[in-house]
Amino acid sequence: MNLQEQNWINLFGDISPEGTAWYGIWTRYSPELEVIKSFQGIRKFSANQDKTVITHRNNYT
Repeated sequence: MNLQEQNWINLFGDISPEGTAWYGIWTRYSPELEVIKSFQGIRKFSANQDKTVITHRNNYT
């Protein structure tokens, strides 16, 4: 394994061109820590074919 491949694995793990998705609930709070709004979202990370660029996309439902 060359240094570029090892660096990629150290930084991003298994992120591939197919992508990795995280599902979650995001919550906005006021400065007084009261809930303003909660919403579901999908955060997807995908790599280019050379594994040199990560694309990050958020989709809110």
